[in-house]
Amino acid sequence: MARHVTTTLSTLLLATALAALSPEPGQRTVAPAHAGTYAFKLAGASVPLAIPDSWQVSGIKNGIQVTRPDQEVFVWLQTATQDSIGPLMDEYKSYFAKQGVTFSGVPKSEEHDLGSATALDIRFDAKWKGSPTVVVLSVVTRKANPAGTVLIGYWASPKADKESDPQMGQLLGSLIAP
Repeated sequence: MARHVTTTLSTLLLATALAALSPEPGQRTVAPAHAGTYAFKLAGASVPLAIPDSWQVSGIKNGIQVTRPDQEVFVWLQTATQDSIGPLMDEYKSYFAKQGVTFSGVPKSEEHDLGSATALDIRFDAKWKGSPTVVVLSVVTRKANPAGTVLIGYWASPKADKESDPQMGQLLGSLIAP
C-alpha cells in the first residue's frame, strides 16, 4: 500500500478523534450543506467535510460513503462503539467477498498514539479480479471515552489511490481545519 494512504488515514483518525466523538447508534451522520461540503455529525457537532464536486456521497449505517465518479475509490466513515467494531468488520469482510476481493497473508497492523486517541490501521494484501488493490481498515478510539470509536474503510485501485491523493488531502484537511 502506498505510504500516503497510511499518512492520510492517520491524519483523518486524528481529526476524527479531535471532533469529540460519542456516537449514537443509528444516528444519521450526513447532512448536505452547500456544494461540495457535507456536515458529518459527530456527537451532535457538525464537522464540515470538503468533498470533491464530482464525487458521490451517500449515507450509510452510522456514517457516510464517499465514492469517486469512476468508482475506483471508496471511503467509508462510520461511528461505532467498542462492541460494534467486530460486527462492522464482519460486514466489511462480507462486502469485500461479494465484490470478489481476495486476501492473502496476514494483515499488517500498525498502532498510532494520536495524543487524545489511539488508532489501529489494518492493511491487507488484497486482489480484485486478479490484480492488486488497496484495502485499509482503521479504528480510532478516544482515550477519554473508550466507547467512542470511528471505523474508516478505504478501497481503491493502486492507480486511483495515487491519482486521488489531492482529493483525499482536501477531504481529510477539511476535518482538521479549525
